[in-house]
Amino acid sequence: MNLLWFDALTGKIVNKAVVDFGVPTTSSQSEQSVVISGYKAVVVNNWFDDKDVSIVCKIYKKYAIAHDLSTKGPQGCPFFLGGHALGVQQFEIDPKDGTVKSTWSRNDISCTSSIPVVSETDNTFYCVGKRGTQFTVEVVDWMTGKQKWFKELGMLANPFYAGNEIGTNGDYIVGTLSGPVRVTDPKKGQEMF
Repeated sequence: MNLLWFDALTGKIVNKAVVDFGVPTTSSQSEQSVVISGYKAVVVNNWFDDKDVSIVCKIYKKYAIAHDLSTKGPQGCPFFLGGHALGVQQFEIDPKDGTVKSTWSRNDISCTSSIPVVSETDNTFYCVGKRGTQFTVEVVDWMTGKQKWFKELGMLANPFYAGNEIGTNGDYIVGTLSGPVRVTDPKKGQEMF
């Protein structure tokens, strides 16, 4: 997958960058919006490299291809079996010369189930991901890529790509299968509702 930068006035491509989430991969893909703040952009991964897919999904894929069936099912197979793709990567474009560089990447964080968002107030990146069987809010420093904190939400807290908001008190709000969820930085002493 490539991330493209366009000139807003001419519509021409200024530059592009290969998105690899910091690891060699044969392919990558995202179903989420690209998060932009200033001259930086973050992309999250929704793709499983073939080496990361279970044998059940590989057999399902071969069956679908052999019988001329849609490949949508096999693509979603890892998720249906409880898997979650890992990968978050930030890029920055130099407004003067158009060069693009990767500023940080995380191949240990999942953001596979929600549209990510950034708070410019405190340079914090938020998304809903998964750890084991639990959906989580993943909170990362926008400038460095370091994990600030995370919060387990439960097995039914899948937002299924729902939009989210940063509240007036710096809280993170998202709709999930189990209802709306509000999470605040644990250092602020407020609990999830």
